Order: sequence, then structure tokens, then C-alpha cells
Amino acid sequence: MSLKVNLYSPDLFETNDQVSIIFEITNTSNEIINVMKWFTPLEGLRSSCLYVKAGRKVIKYDGIKVKRGKPTAKSFEQVSPGESISQKVNLEEAYNLPLTGNVKVRFDVDNLLAANLKDFKVKGGLYTV
Repeated sequence: MSLKVNLYSPDLFETNDQVSIIFEITNTSNEIINVMKWFTPLEGLRSSCLYVKAGRKVIKYDGIKVKRGKPTAKSFEQVSPGESISQKVNLEEAYNLPLTGNVKVRFDVDNLLAANLKDFKVKGGLYTV
């Protein structure tokens, strides 16, 4: 199983621009992979899934907090071999960004749960790996 994760944004944002990035996952393997959307930008900014830094200052997540039950089929996105999935997110919805200066954004791949379909166990509509 092999996935490639990228973050994209314009090089510069103007004063009134929405500060958005694109989170993309590409399946570089030869088999279907199911990616859990939780704790990734695939579900929007519903967790502190990004590491955001302006200069030397880490910008803390200040978005909504989500209480979750057990994952269901809707919690996963199926990615076929060679396929990419992506989600555009507005950083200003969950991070208090400075008005000027450079901002670095990183995704911690340790937050990514992905498995082959055959590795998932389904019982009563709930999925486990």
C-alpha cells in the first residue's frame, strides 16, 4: 500500500483573498485503498490535523471540536490505483492567521488511517481495521 500526500496553495495571497489550501492524496499502489477522512482535511477543518506556523510562532487550531462515534462506510473515501482525491480548505476557518508574512503548513501523516478493503472488518455497519 502506498499513498502520496500533497498540500498546494498559491505563492501569494492578496489582502482580501481567502487563505485556502488544497489537500491531496494519490494512490500510488496497484490496489484500492480506503482512507479514513477523520483527522484529515478531507473532512474539512474539524480537527487540528494541520501544523501551521508563522515565523517561529505555532498557530494553534481554533476550529470546531467534533465528537465522534465509531466509523461507518461514510467515514472513508475509496481511492483507486493511480487516482487522486482532494479537498480545498480555508485555513482562516480554524486558524488565527497573521495579516502579513509567511505561513508554513504541514500535514502529519501519522494522522492518516488507510487500509486495503480486505483489511477492514464490518460488524453491524461499523468498520474496524
